[in-house]
Amino acid sequence: MKRILMISMLGVVAFGLACSGKKRAQKGYIKAIAPELEKAIAQQSPFEADVEIIRKGKVYDVRVDFKGLVKENPRWKKASHEERLAWFARVCAEVVGLTAGGAEEAGFMDFENLIIGYAGQVWSVPMEYAGYISSHAISRSKSDKRLEKELMEEMERVE
Repeated sequence: MKRILMISMLGVVAFGLACSGKKRAQKGYIKAIAPELEKAIAQQSPFEADVEIIRKGKVYDVRVDFKGLVKENPRWKKASHEERLAWFARVCAEVVGLTAGGAEEAGFMDFENLIIGYAGQVWSVPMEYAGYISSHAISRSKSDKRLEKELMEEMERVE
C-alpha cells in the first residue's frame, strides 16, 4: 500500500512538472526522482542504493548502484551471489519500472534502460522489461522468485 501511495505521489509531481513546460519538467523531474527512487528502494527492501538519471540524447537511462543493506536480513545471509543479484535487480526493476512508466505516460520523458551496478558488475535491462516486472509484482500474478528468474534471463552484462 505504501508503495502505491508513493508512486501515486510521484505521478502527481511528474504531472505538475509536465504542465509547467517540457524542458523545465525534465530537469525538475531528474532532480526530484533520484532521491525518491532511493527512498522507495530502501522502503521496499533491505537495500541501500545510489540512483542516477543519465541523459542519452533524447532518452534517459536510470542507473542504480548497490551500496549495502539498510537492515540485516536472514534471506540475504543465506543467498548465493546470483540470488542476491536477482533479488536486488527485481526490487530495482519494480520501483524504477513503475516510476519511469509514469513519466513516459505523462509524455515528457523517454527511458531506455535500467542499469544495475552490483558487486563490481554492471547489468542492463530494457526499461520496458522493468515495467513488465513492476506490473506483475503489483498484480501478484507471478511470484518474486519467478520474476527474479525471468529478470536474470533478460539482463545483459555490460562493461
